[in-house]
Amino acid sequence: MAKLYLCYDARAMLESSPGWGVPEVETAEPSVAPGVGARLAGFWLRAAAVAIDWAFTVGVQVALGALAGLLWGAALRGSRVFQAAGGAFQWLFPLVYSVLFHWLFGQTMGKMILGVRVVAADGGPLTLGMAVGRALGWALSLLALGMGHLLAALRQDKRALHDLLAGTRVERL
Repeated sequence: MAKLYLCYDARAMLESSPGWGVPEVETAEPSVAPGVGARLAGFWLRAAAVAIDWAFTVGVQVALGALAGLLWGAALRGSRVFQAAGGAFQWLFPLVYSVLFHWLFGQTMGKMILGVRVVAADGGPLTLGMAVGRALGWALSLLALGMGHLLAALRQDKRALHDLLAGTRVERL
């Protein structure tokens, strides 16, 4: 009959059992701390990337608004549905753009042009949750009169509030 062992430390149970060979697992400590050696992007470079992203999103919104005007004409001005959809698009498009580009590429258009990217604090790629958290933290920083963004200029590691909340950092390529 088989015995069932309930043990807090299963490895200790296996090692104490005769004939059960447990392979040793080597754990190597990193020789350098995460981010050491990375060229971090400073406040002004990040601000320039935001300005480029703003111009890009406004350009897309204006182009799509003009296209909608050509397709539907005067119906746009008199329709509450079109007005509500346009208002929702103005807020949701920049958010979705930022989340998707950071998650999929680690960069928005502005960051691509300026040669910077967003990575996890350990240097790995962003998860979807990190990208969403970073976007929400960015909005929170903005609501706090931009003080959260100013942290990137004041901190040695160049991380703003949204980077700290999401566990990310921005580095030069």
